[in-house]
Amino acid sequence: MNRNDRTDAEEAVANQASGLGNQIKGRVKQAVGDLAGDHSLHASGTKDRIKGKVQEAYGNLKEKESVLEDNLADLDRKKGI
Repeated sequence: MNRNDRTDAEEAVANQASGLGNQIKGRVKQAVGDLAGDHSLHASGTKDRIKGKVQEAYGNLKEKESVLEDNLADLDRKKGI
């Protein structure tokens, strides 16, 4: 499925999942970097975790937007608009 073909709800879930994946990847990199004494790898892991948190937050916002749009559409239907 093309990104442009996704609904807001699907886009929200995709961003939330990708965000969680990046956070996990970041934690693993940080742990391996700590064990190996590799500060660069640890820093890369920190970057991935931050990217994941931002991506997940964006997905959460898209989800709220989708719910709000659905609620507004329901209200319009009930009012006969």
